[in-house]
Amino acid sequence: SVIILAMLYTFIRNWTDVFASTMYATNNIKIMIYILPFQAFFGILAQYVLINYYGLKGVFMGLIVSFIFTVSIILPLVIHKKLKELYAEN
Repeated sequence: SVIILAMLYTFIRNWTDVFASTMYATNNIKIMIYILPFQAFFGILAQYVLINYYGLKGVFMGLIVSFIFTVSIILPLVIHKKLKELYAEN
């Protein structure tokens, strides 16, 4: 089950990195400055709590939870908003 959690984390990480790369490429990094410290804090806290209950699996669970509740939600919404603005101008 550790392998499955690692694969799930890798999938979520790659999916969110697509949006992060888009943000960096379009020079929209202001939101990243606010999200990433919160994600880091939330990830450390989640890993600390979950590792006590699940061991190594808790590390991956903490990482997954921190990505899902931060950049996996916020970055696609920001990209969607930017694209709507771009198409509204044209």
